[in-house]
Amino acid sequence: MRAVTRDHVVAATHLVLGPSNFLVIRLPDNWDLRIGRQPADVDYTFAYDGIRWAQQGRATGAASYALGFANLGLLGTKRYSILHVAYRCAETQRVVDLRFMHKGDLEVLQGLLPSLEGTRCH
Repeated sequence: MRAVTRDHVVAATHLVLGPSNFLVIRLPDNWDLRIGRQPADVDYTFAYDGIRWAQQGRATGAASYALGFANLGLLGTKRYSILHVAYRCAETQRVVDLRFMHKGDLEVLQGLLPSLEGTRCH
């Protein structure tokens, strides 16, 4: 049985430029995409196929990929599993860099890999 997935849009709204997408990522239906500590911000945008995309900006939240562990927190005492995905979007000439963090085993993050195949950067 194939897992049910849905699109999650990573976007930011600029006072002058309006809303702009960073990317649309397909995640399992029971996953949520949380906004990181820093608010998303867009510096430059462009329109592609009727949608405004961030050409330059910042967004945080939870190609090639790497799976591993990192000790984070104030004293480095919290161990996280990390999935790092980075790729270049040829259509928009952007680099997309994603990091997913989980307090459990790597197997949970490995389960994301099939879902990431449906990610759109344009």
